Amino acid sequence: DANDPVWSNDSQTVAYAAVKDGVRQIFTHRIGSPSPTLAFESKEDPKWLDDWSPDDAWLLFQHQTTTL
Repeated sequence: DANDPVWSNDSQTVAYAAVKDGVRQIFTHRIGSPSPTLAFESKEDPKWLDDWSPDDAWLLFQHQTTTL
């Protein structure tokens, strides 16, 4: 159920979106690590992962909002 994979600039970590408790969240998984890390959690859904910042400190993503 994971999608939108984006490799870090140093090619050591992949970020992706996956469903946790029924809502899509953003995770990272470093090469050699036994398990992923929850990078961003929010009840707002959907979210789309786009890219890493040049220094790999930040993740850029979008989420849909409803305008009334």
